Parts: sequence; C-alpha cells; structure tokens
Amino acid sequence: MTEHANPFRESYLESYSFARLIQLGMPLPELQPKLLGATGLLLGRGDFLWRDQGVIGEVDGLTKYTGAYGKSPEQTISDEKNRHQNIEFDGWVVVRWGFALMRGHQRGFADRIQAALARGAALPAPRSRILTPDDPEWHEWHPSGR
Repeated sequence: MTEHANPFRESYLESYSFARLIQLGMPLPELQPKLLGATGLLLGRGDFLWRDQGVIGEVDGLTKYTGAYGKSPEQTISDEKNRHQNIEFDGWVVVRWGFALMRGHQRGFADRIQAALARGAALPAPRSRILTPDDPEWHEWHPSGR
C-alpha cells in the first residue's frame, strides 16, 4: 500500500476511501482536481477524479457542517450545493459517499462508484479544464474555490 501514499489526501475519509477502492479492485482516481470552467473561473475542487469517465468523487464527512471551519452550517451547505451544481452543469457526474457506506456496505460503495463511472462514460466529455496537484498551475489557485 505504501506505493499509494500521497500527501494530497486531505482527510482520513479520503485515505480510507482510496484504500477501500484498492481493496475492492476499483479504478483508482486522481486526487484533488480543480476544475476551471470555459471562462477560466474556478468551478470547484473535488476529492477524486476519474478523468476518462468524467466523474468527480466526493467523500462527505460531518465536521464541515458544524461550523468548525468558520462558516455557518447553512452557508457551508449553500456553498456546497452551488459548487456541486456548477460542476454538474459543466458536464461532470458527481458521486458522493460517506463513512457508513464504505464501512458497512462494501458492495453498496462499489456499486455506487461503478454506476457513476458507467453514467459518466456514456455522456459527452466535460468541458472543464482540469488541474491536478502534479500540474504547476494547481498551486496558483486558492483552495477557497472549494
């Protein structure tokens, strides 16, 4: 597993998700993609990217909804919904999951990812420009676009 170590996973849920994907034999995603719309505006940043299938993966923890990061829960939810809609409008399939699905329902987690990958592969390619951590420009974009 050490060959899969990566400093760009931002939470234990992202690390656990990646480990579960490996254990289940799922396609492995790129990490922390920043998506730029046609105008160059940052649409948002996802946790995972399956580029060839046009899928953004989001693992949802609960801490961000408590106000722990300086935003009210209502503002956090509103910002997240807007970001999600902008990413989908640009042609991406967004798939979300949480700890309970990964831990308690292994096939449910795999099925959710596989269904999203199949949906994304059947759609036209998204229009966004993609920046990942190995792209020097990725570091120029402020993470608050998330």
